[in-house]
Amino acid sequence: MKKYIIFVLFILTSNYVFGQATQISTLNISKGSSVDMYFNSETKLSDGITYTDWTRFRIRIDISTAAVPEPGVSWSLDVNRIGGDPIPGDVSPDLPADVLLIRAVYYGTDATLDTGIIPIVGVTNLFSVATAVDQNQIDDFIDITYYVGVTAQGCTTVLGEEADFYFTDLNYNLTVTW
Repeated sequence: MKKYIIFVLFILTSNYVFGQATQISTLNISKGSSVDMYFNSETKLSDGITYTDWTRFRIRIDISTAAVPEPGVSWSLDVNRIGGDPIPGDVSPDLPADVLLIRAVYYGTDATLDTGIIPIVGVTNLFSVATAVDQNQIDDFIDITYYVGVTAQGCTTVLGEEADFYFTDLNYNLTVTW
């Protein structure tokens, strides 16, 4: 019986002494779905399509220790188009990649950041955020607006293209370091 008690005490002590901080980070889509680029009217072809705050991401990072290791938690969110240039159509000719622009707005614990309207070229960094050392939980949001063929925002026009359904895949990647 004494051997079992000593073994249990050793396991409890070793977990306490050798325990490490664990980190759980998630990127959830709390609003939005695919961005349909369905140009089926003269108005959409001439003015483009805007999807305001179409996608909302929730970034949640939890660290299980009382103190966050120095220098704190940093995270970055990147986006890239899968498939490269151009954007394929269902039956019509492809569209150039610069027909799609995005704007991301980060609503953080300490700040609000805005990327402005930007193209997606290769892997595009949207945000890189460093948090305070004493912050062991992050629960923030990012809203994404998509502009497709909206020349007033700097997109290439789709006027003159055929009415069609165009599609592209976007990959968002959350990287957390601490």
